[in-house]
Amino acid sequence: LPSPLASPSPSPSPSPKASPNPSPTPSPQSGGTVDILAPTVSSLAVQASSNLAVISWQTDEDSTAIIEYGLTTGFGNNLIDAVSSQKHTFYLENLTLKTTYYFRLKNRDKQSNESWSTSQTFQTKPKILISEVQTGSDEFVEIYNPNSEAVSLGGFYLNYYSAAVSWADPQRRWQLPSSASI
Repeated sequence: LPSPLASPSPSPSPSPKASPNPSPTPSPQSGGTVDILAPTVSSLAVQASSNLAVISWQTDEDSTAIIEYGLTTGFGNNLIDAVSSQKHTFYLENLTLKTTYYFRLKNRDKQSNESWSTSQTFQTKPKILISEVQTGSDEFVEIYNPNSEAVSLGGFYLNYYSAAVSWADPQRRWQLPSSASI
């Protein structure tokens, strides 16, 4: 007897190709829009004294902040504020007097959009000394400038406090004229 013909085995059909992993989609903010913009910096203010600088700014959205600073554009120091906010203030301490410092700002929002500022500078001030304070009917304050160049005192205040009245508020306050220097 002839043997039955074996039916050909079906050829395997190609397996479906796996679709590539889709790239993550940014999560929408409230209102259904997707935030793809980095925080924008405004109201940058730098106040420098002889050994301290206070640098503050605002962003248009909550963000964390980093400030890099140093004697060159390589910076070398940084301070980090990991709390998300629209107002940022950093205190740079133990600076050298009469020295130029470079700094730049970095802000990151909760969607990881980042912005870096350009490198900027500030200069610490020379030191002035209050060498004598006299109390009594001939009250005065003597301010001494130990530096080789004049120091502007414009915008500074002299405050008189009395423990008998209140240490919280000055009893007298004098603003030095903008042209004042020693």
